[in-house]
Amino acid sequence: MSTETATAINSPIVTSTIFPLTNTPINLEPAITPKGKIFKPPDTTENIHVAQIFNDWVTNPDEEIGKVDLVWGSSYAAKPKGVYNLFYYPFDRDLDRDIGGTNHDINWYLTNHPDWIEYTCDKTTPAYEYGGRQVPIDITNPAVLDYIMQTYIIPAIQKGYQGIAFDNVDFNNNGGRCGVWRDGQWVGQPNYIENLLVWAEWMYTHLHAKNVLVAMNFPFDINQPRESYQLYQFIDIVVDERGFTNWGGGQGNYLSNNTWLTNMLALESLDANEKGFVTINEMPEPFTQVSQKEKQWALANYLLAKGKYSYIAITGIQEYGYLFNTPEYFAAIGYALNFMYKEQGVYMRDFSTGKAIVNPSASQSFTISLIANKYQDLYGNKLNTITLEPRGGIVLIARPQPPSP
Repeated sequence: MSTETATAINSPIVTSTIFPLTNTPINLEPAITPKGKIFKPPDTTENIHVAQIFNDWVTNPDEEIGKVDLVWGSSYAAKPKGVYNLFYYPFDRDLDRDIGGTNHDINWYLTNHPDWIEYTCDKTTPAYEYGGRQVPIDITNPAVLDYIMQTYIIPAIQKGYQGIAFDNVDFNNNGGRCGVWRDGQWVGQPNYIENLLVWAEWMYTHLHAKNVLVAMNFPFDINQPRESYQLYQFIDIVVDERGFTNWGGGQGNYLSNNTWLTNMLALESLDANEKGFVTINEMPEPFTQVSQKEKQWALANYLLAKGKYSYIAITGIQEYGYLFNTPEYFAAIGYALNFMYKEQGVYMRDFSTGKAIVNPSASQSFTISLIANKYQDLYGNKLNTITLEPRGGIVLIARPQPPSP
């Protein structure tokens, strides 16, 4: 047995102190049968597959061919061929940004549907989010859900979008939603997470009935794992904007130790349940200045967890809408031979023509022995041993072997 052989961590089994160890696979899929066939996104079993985060600045979508598999918030409903386009919707707010369109701003709501507006606990201030002015609306109200479907989502489906991308789904109640006014009476809404889960199930059920995929920007909540797994039931593609770079705060801010493991096992569980993910890895500097070391961290982590529908994006902080490309995306690493496993102090995963290794420790470096003369890094350097610093990762490719005599 070589030093690279170990027992794999089976992806559905959670092994962290936050979410208890269980030998029972996590069955995330509820019993909802679509009326027809949902068109699945591109298969990512082999090599590295890229997601584009918005494409506002891509004037010719054909430029995405061969570079991008999936677009979150695409400006193009049905092109180019072979790219999976998701229609953007901001979850619990009206899509209108006061720039035309439906013109459903706060004044429209006050005139037509004042009982749909969500307020903070002062009962006066609309629960706006992220400093914007998109009207916060009551997702517990069936009339509001019907309005969202009829006004935005169904027209998007009719244009040819293959999935709906719900943004900013989390358990933090960022706008401070507290209640609504109905018939002159204040109705408090203290159960934010419960209401969110009910909304998610409703959307998942109704969109699957229309044969449309559901994507949500929902980074797994480390502090609320059980509720996070509940929400996973109602998502086809989890978009993790936190990524492996933890919102782009630099190497010292990356997830590490047990927190890293909890997040990785959550991502692994998605493939075990025929679901997928997009990992967005923001970096402190613009994309053109991102270092090889930073790219290696993002790619190695992605490869440890990737499954049949897994995509990666590397960007600067909120540097969205541009078509970014890098030679590392084209690494011919092949298909996974196992799940990630721990050996020599680090986590590894073997591929048919390569290997991914991650050291998630916040403080300890590890030197790893490799099979002699077998691997090189993505930049052509031949390696028999490597030393990974804390929060370090590397992607290896099998070296060309001389022909047999």
